Amino acid sequence: MHTDTRPRLVVLGLDGLPFSLARHLCAQGRTPNLARIAASPNASALAAELPDLSPVNWTSFYTASGPETHGVYGFTRFNVATRQLSLADFSQVAAPTIFDRLGERGLTSRVVNLPNTYPARPIPGMLVSGFVAHDLARAVHPPFLLGPLTGAGYRLEADTARGGSDPAHLLAELRATLASRRAALRLLWPDLAWNLFVLVLTETDRLFHFLWDAVTGEGHPQHPACMDFLAEWDALLGEVLDLVKALSERDGRPVRLLALADHGFGPVRAEVDLNAWLRGQGLLRQVTPGGVEQCHEL
Repeated sequence: MHTDTRPRLVVLGLDGLPFSLARHLCAQGRTPNLARIAASPNASALAAELPDLSPVNWTSFYTASGPETHGVYGFTRFNVATRQLSLADFSQVAAPTIFDRLGERGLTSRVVNLPNTYPARPIPGMLVSGFVAHDLARAVHPPFLLGPLTGAGYRLEADTARGGSDPAHLLAELRATLASRRAALRLLWPDLAWNLFVLVLTETDRLFHFLWDAVTGEGHPQHPACMDFLAEWDALLGEVLDLVKALSERDGRPVRLLALADHGFGPVRAEVDLNAWLRGQGLLRQVTPGGVEQCHEL
């Protein structure tokens, strides 16, 4: 048996997957590989960071700090000087990352599809950025990853513009990005020259945003199609778990595995846009940069 003393941790991100739904799917026998994780006595519900949004929680994960420290409070960032909104991104993270800290100890990371790591910046290891990433050339480090990922047809994100009106199109898009995650896994895993491997699957989040009722409602007309997709997603979980098991046997010591979600999901009963209501009541108005803000007493 080959013995490797290299310390290793594999992090499997299951974006948007509620623990309650995970246990339900396992109890139904729908996701045997997920059951290897969620049905474990070591599995439990995890309290999400507040606000419970992907950029906030994943940044809290990879900085081991809250938004008051890392500076990411949502999907957007407000510039108080220019009064402009911009998308939150990796350049705005104000705290050291786990990748930097590992690098200081001579340890390397491989990271695939981790949200709020775009645009990619040099880390001790390799990085393929996740949401919100839109240019593959700016989403990879080192740059040479662009070639093999492009050759594999890597998709950064699914096209969800028709997600609410065309479930078949949405599921096809999610299959394409799921295949991309598998391609990146198979590209970055094999040389084993890493200490931390992070793979985040965001497909569940996209699925639940548009088809939560179909996933949870067995009588829903799209339920079988959603279950077919989750079976493919579960097969990728199984591939990761089998790789971890084989690596443990190769190294002659257990490889630590951490599986987690950034937030959960649930049905939408009603939505209230407070700003829209205030605007309709004449109590809120927008001003252009450099304009004079006018306030109304509520």
